[in-house]
Amino acid sequence: MTQAHITTTFDFNNNATITALVKKTLLEYCINTNVEYTTISNIKNTRKSFLVTILIHDLIFPDSHLDSIDQWLGENNRKLLICTDNWVTKEKFANIQILFHPALVGLNYLHVDPTCYQDTQYNQPTKLYNCFIHRSESVRQSWLYFLHQRNLLDSGYISYLCFSTNNFSKLHGLELYDYIHNNYQLNNLSHFEKAYQELRPQIPFQNFVENGTLQDKILDSRYSLVLDTYATDDDVNKWFISEKVYRALMLPSLHLIFVQTGTLAKLDTLGVKIDQSNLDFDHLEWIPKQQKILDILVQNSQIYDFNYLKDRALHNYYLIKSMFDLNIDQFYPQVIDLAQSQFH
Repeated sequence: MTQAHITTTFDFNNNATITALVKKTLLEYCINTNVEYTTISNIKNTRKSFLVTILIHDLIFPDSHLDSIDQWLGENNRKLLICTDNWVTKEKFANIQILFHPALVGLNYLHVDPTCYQDTQYNQPTKLYNCFIHRSESVRQSWLYFLHQRNLLDSGYISYLCFSTNNFSKLHGLELYDYIHNNYQLNNLSHFEKAYQELRPQIPFQNFVENGTLQDKILDSRYSLVLDTYATDDDVNKWFISEKVYRALMLPSLHLIFVQTGTLAKLDTLGVKIDQSNLDFDHLEWIPKQQKILDILVQNSQIYDFNYLKDRALHNYYLIKSMFDLNIDQFYPQVIDLAQSQFH
């Protein structure tokens, strides 16, 4: 069976190691205080009044779940500080405070080693684009169909690995591919049905050899087409950016970033440099945004200037790295102070 990229890429494992260290250090800071480090799943076993947790690398819980946690905290005289890399607009909880911290965003610098390109003076990609799809769901499967219909699959480094989360489906591989097509009404559209049948013998799809890194494939591509995890979740009042996006932003390729509406504008306010074409469609909902991105890819009208793209990628890398380097030492005492004082 095809292996998941996240289990084989060095950068993902490196990031996981440092993330675990950050959580361990915060736990150690809490030990001699009246603040207790916990996980959401263990929150009912806590003993101290002031609680703190870290929720990163995924979209934070829905408001309905946070409301139930908030209620339990009130009934048990607890206060919780959630430290996250999500932007959250709702913070109207009686017993929960949400802290967006740049140090947690900065952890994403670990997904790129800039030495793979920073001294390169000339680069001419052999592929039009790259697109790495680990987790399958109906919109991502529609992307695969569209890329096939527009004769783009052979023009890039592409994977559609057919993994899933247990809360979506316990199926994987071809069974998941079939399940998504037939249970999410993709089979009701004749052009999708045709693509489904033509692609089915090649599922799981991957047209390159796994070698423990994705950076070389990105460097050999004009465009990076990034389909982020929650790109269609435009009504949750929370914005999350996965490592896929940060990796693309820190490597020298043209951006085609499919994320939640308004996400790129938030990155722009942090000083991250993004293709103007992407900022121009950032306000669109996911369906017109998908078609806009496909049109850009088919037309291939963007100018590929490697040295410009290299400078921009290095700017983003060092900016994101500085978010970690300049803030991580202050992160721990700041969290303790805020956890103790936020509800006074």
